[in-house]
Amino acid sequence: MTKPRTKIIANAPKFSPTTTKVSFYTLSIPKIELSDVRVEINGDDLKKSAIQYPGTALPGTFGNTVIFGHSTSPFLYKVGDPVSIFNPLLKVKVGDEIIVYFDGVTYRYVVRNIAELDPDKIEVLAQRYDKYELTLVTCTPLGTYLRRFVVRAELVN
Repeated sequence: MTKPRTKIIANAPKFSPTTTKVSFYTLSIPKIELSDVRVEINGDDLKKSAIQYPGTALPGTFGNTVIFGHSTSPFLYKVGDPVSIFNPLLKVKVGDEIIVYFDGVTYRYVVRNIAELDPDKIEVLAQRYDKYELTLVTCTPLGTYLRRFVVRAELVN
């Protein structure tokens, strides 16, 4: 397990890498002015981009697409900087739209649930194959590793 992942979810299971020819895609949340966040599939370096956790569903497919992104102290926030890319995530609300542009297709998700969890709550990685889900995870309070801020959304288009 690489260091960035272990800081995000304690005792996370190791899944096989997700298989695809695509290496990156983008994510946007217009309501909180988060635009074109670069997401690396099977990534392991949160200092370079947000990462899709290996073994989780690809966008637009049955299962749970799980994306981790760094957050940092608010005074260190810089728009587009991977080290603070998910700082704005804490402003998201139920009902907000999340747009994922993957392999030439635009997917629209709607936020259904927001929660703060302990780092050892690995159920955020669970794969359910009866729906299309998207889960975004970052640390909270900003600038700490104390808890995880988790946003769950469902595909609507």
